[in-house]
Amino acid sequence: MARHILVQDTVAMTLADTEYSYNIPIGARQLLIKLRSGTKVWKYYLVSGDTSKTSTMQPGQSRNFEDVVFAAFTLYVQSTSATQVLEIRSE
Repeated sequence: MARHILVQDTVAMTLADTEYSYNIPIGARQLLIKLRSGTKVWKYYLVSGDTSKTSTMQPGQSRNFEDVVFAAFTLYVQSTSATQVLEIRSE
């Protein structure tokens, strides 16, 4: 049986409407992402620069992926406001 390791990380989004990336750990089966402040709109997507398939999250929302095999191992995020921190928990 494979052992899953909990990883907690952050992505500092210093500029508004700017793409930031996070490399999802290989073997992760669960991923929780949210803004630390919980007060701004933010979005995520799996292809760099391709905002046509963006998922927009409203203030206070988080996204939890469970029992997922990620086809892409990089997550791209943006916030409508500067100086935001994305919190990531993967297992």
